[in-house]
Amino acid sequence: MNGLDNVIEYIRENTSEVCAQVAQKTSERCEKVKADYSRREQDEYWKIINHGTKSAEMRVESLSKLASTEANKQISSMQAQMLSQAFAIAEMKLNELPADEYALVLEKHNMPPDLSSHDFLELKRESLNKEVLSVLFG
Repeated sequence: MNGLDNVIEYIRENTSEVCAQVAQKTSERCEKVKADYSRREQDEYWKIINHGTKSAEMRVESLSKLASTEANKQISSMQAQMLSQAFAIAEMKLNELPADEYALVLEKHNMPPDLSSHDFLELKRESLNKEVLSVLFG
């Protein structure tokens, strides 16, 4: 080998080594970039999933409250109907009582003796509502 061949061989060896180092560094950098984007992708994925989960939980809670409110309205309506029916029956039964027994009922509740059964029930409605509801619904 002559001097020029030695120089070319030296350049070839150095170039190959430098190219291998550049390739290695580039490959490492590519792996880091891929890992960073993969991490970002996972972060964004979980951010979207968590947002969707929270949104769904809020909708479920809202619908649950709405259903509870509607159920309470239905229960209140049924209770009001039952109370009205109970008071109608009570008024009918009071009207069917003999006068002396009705007078005893009024006396027992410290009511004037000439009070109608309807007026008696209206005056006692609040306390009787609680009693009737406790009997009906425990």
